[in-house]
Amino acid sequence: RTAADSHVREDHRVLHGITLPPSDPFWDKYLPPNGWRCRCTAVQVRRGKYPATDPKIAMLRGDNATEHRKQQMFRYNPGKTLQLFPPKHPYLPKGCNGCDRKGKVGLGYNPNSEQCIACKAIAKCMNHFATDEKIKARRKQILVEAKARLRNESIVHKDLEGEIIVSASGIKEFLNQPHKHYHEKNELLLELPRVLRDSVYCGVSGWKGRLSHIFEIEILGDKSWIIVQRHSDERLYLHSISDSSKVLENVQKKERPR
Repeated sequence: RTAADSHVREDHRVLHGITLPPSDPFWDKYLPPNGWRCRCTAVQVRRGKYPATDPKIAMLRGDNATEHRKQQMFRYNPGKTLQLFPPKHPYLPKGCNGCDRKGKVGLGYNPNSEQCIACKAIAKCMNHFATDEKIKARRKQILVEAKARLRNESIVHKDLEGEIIVSASGIKEFLNQPHKHYHEKNELLLELPRVLRDSVYCGVSGWKGRLSHIFEIEILGDKSWIIVQRHSDERLYLHSISDSSKVLENVQKKERPR
């Protein structure tokens, strides 16, 4: 329903009276507002009181009402996606669409952005209400999924010679590590190939008595370090992750001769 006055734009006027069941795909894209300063509303009515609209005609009218590039951002349903603003909305900081939408991995995080600071605070509040049972259940899910997706997968980093192998023991060690962003750290494991490739190579150290390569990343705006170790077979293996800067002690830019 439009506001039914002289200020209603013609593109929205033709949407007035569209009647479809809640399950129709139309509502995935065209639940008001459908544009800047849109005053349209959606009202639930009794079946049979209003004639149903042809779904194809309804979708065509919705597409026409939002055909311009800057209008297309309104093609989403916030009630279903649980997003206050759609991706690439100008209210969001640059790079926010690259950030995980559930607040798990802050790939687009800007520590000077008020929006990012608020997003980080909200994510922490959500974690606060997570129960131990849910945490354990989700960790088991990630363990199974990570083994299926990552086990024996080789990852290459531009600043390191050789392939990084993700083994079953490396997956378990990664999940077992404590971390101030524990849930986000675990979820990150499922995106490890991409995260590692985009990480900053810090150098090599003798961390815990073994030759270790350190890669810096950010989780919710805080620095963390992924640790890759060279084993006796001269191959590189994912070892763990840490949020402690102690892993940077004695780091050298180049690997020592073996």
